[in-house]
Amino acid sequence: MAHARKLIHDSAFAPDTVKMMGEVFDAAWGKIGPALKAQPQSIVDGARTLLSSAIIERVNVGLMHPSILQDEAIGVVKGSYPQLPISGTYLY
Repeated sequence: MAHARKLIHDSAFAPDTVKMMGEVFDAAWGKIGPALKAQPQSIVDGARTLLSSAIIERVNVGLMHPSILQDEAIGVVKGSYPQLPISGTYLY
């Protein structure tokens, strides 16, 4: 689980951007996490890594709005794991 957070903290962004990315990750995981409770740890770890990578990729291209970052990152996870019961409509 620490790997996903480490990706964000080790990224080459200003401290305030890293803080915002961490907050976006936590908020997004709060929406995704419940859908993963019965899943194998490898699925949970993969979803966490995918979520953090999606956030980093979008910040790299200049997307800085937290709610849009969150929606897009959740959409990436939802699209990659369609079998998971992640509720809501998300961008991507």
